[in-house]
Order: sequence, then C-alpha cells, then structure tokens
Amino acid sequence: MRWLPEPSPAAVREAVRAAGLDTHGLPLSLREVDGRDEPLWQASSALLGDAYVVKFAWSEPAARRVVPVLCHSDLHGDNQVWSGGDLRLVVDFETAGWAQPEYDLRLLPGIGSGVELLRATAAHYERESGREVDLARVMAWHVRSVLSDALWRCAAGVPLPDGRMPAEWTDDLTARLGTLGVGPC
Repeated sequence: MRWLPEPSPAAVREAVRAAGLDTHGLPLSLREVDGRDEPLWQASSALLGDAYVVKFAWSEPAARRVVPVLCHSDLHGDNQVWSGGDLRLVVDFETAGWAQPEYDLRLLPGIGSGVELLRATAAHYERESGREVDLARVMAWHVRSVLSDALWRCAAGVPLPDGRMPAEWTDDLTARLGTLGVGPC
C-alpha cells in the first residue's frame, strides 16, 4: 500500500496513472482538504471525469483506513441463514461493492441481544485480514442505519420490524454504545 506525498491534483493524477487507469483529458475535481493536520484524517476523495471517484490518503494511518474491501453491504439478519449457532449461508448480494469493512459490519450490533456477534466477527476479520476493525466507526454507521430505518418507517406509517417503539430502539443503541465503550455513554 502507498499513500500520496501531498493532497494535490498532480499527486492524485500520478497515483491513478500508476494504478493503470488512462486519465488523459479527464477533468479532476479535488475536494477541499485544508485543516487536516491529524494523520488519521489525511484522506479525501476526488472526482475524475464523470465516471470515477478516487479515494486517496497522504499519511499511512489514513491510507490504512481508506483501503476498501469487497462488502456485502446489506448484511442484516434476513440475509443470513444460521443453523446450530453457525452461519450457513449469506444471500442477497445485489448491493455488494467496494467499501470499508466497518460499513459492512454496521448492521451486526442489532442482531441478537447484544454486541457479541459484532465482536466475534470483528475478531475473526482481524485475524484473517491482519487489519484492525474500528468499532467506533462500525457503531457510527450502525447509529446512522438504525435511526434512518426508524425515521423512514415512522414517516411512512410502517411499523418497526420487531413491533417496538422508536424510543426502545434508541435505548438499545445507547446500551450497545455503552457496552462497547463508544461515545459519551
């Protein structure tokens, strides 16, 4: 893995060219990157023409954070088949694509009665990939996903999947965050 020497259009173009993509004549639109002194956040994205989005970093911590992996992207309980405590099958790969692993794990904290499935999956992923899973990022995606689901269902008059009220869902979120020691809980 390499990271850019600086957040400049020239450095982004050179990295894309080195990766084998012909960018001749494509306009490059780089997002504003001022004020990012912390190495973990020295990453951004750029539009290359109207067909490509380039994720890049100019520090090692940020480069390790933005490396995408192939993700299922809809890994909730209805897309998993379990038997005898073992995962037997994952279905519905319609939305599979490149993302950060924390995005793919965002629905696991809501499966079961706690965060055990998330912890076990993250530990297994870390052993197999050699890459650390940032549980705070997983939970940030989890909060967004759960609250978005509750919001559209309430607005549409559709009951929540388990029949509970939105306040109960947010209480569960608070408990999960506290169990993992994430956030101000």
